Amino acid sequence: NDKKAGWFDEGAGHWYEDMRFQRTATYCVDEANSDLDWKGGQWRVAIKDWLRKHKEPILPGLTQRLPGTLWPEEHALSWSLYDWAVAEQRAALKPLLMGYKDGKETRDLFREHLHLTIPQAEEAWRAWVEATYPEREPKVRKRLAGRARDDEDLEE
Repeated sequence: NDKKAGWFDEGAGHWYEDMRFQRTATYCVDEANSDLDWKGGQWRVAIKDWLRKHKEPILPGLTQRLPGTLWPEEHALSWSLYDWAVAEQRAALKPLLMGYKDGKETRDLFREHLHLTIPQAEEAWRAWVEATYPEREPKVRKRLAGRARDDEDLEE
């Protein structure tokens, strides 16, 4: 049962952290003993490579996970799915978050607000990662310039 949707909350938290600080490095108290500095907190290239190596379905299992139970790479996967939602499904973000708050299931929320099944969402997310994430992490200056544009977009 995925009603607590901790995986999505974690992804959102990491996304905002990445947007502001250009890396992810925080965790909740449940994860204090975890190695969350996966790939140095620079996840775009790492996720692209990880998804290329792991063709098995990821979202059916990931959507069952709660904070404190996620492996380091699952934090990055959750972040990446949220990153996709911001880029490709922005209008669905608020209804998804509110639906999770109300205890709704991921499969129902995805169907209602993304108009996708969980496997279809995974297919779309994987294709987006492959098309948009870089082969190498950009230099810090370029990352910062890109984040300034993202900040302006979010303020609209």
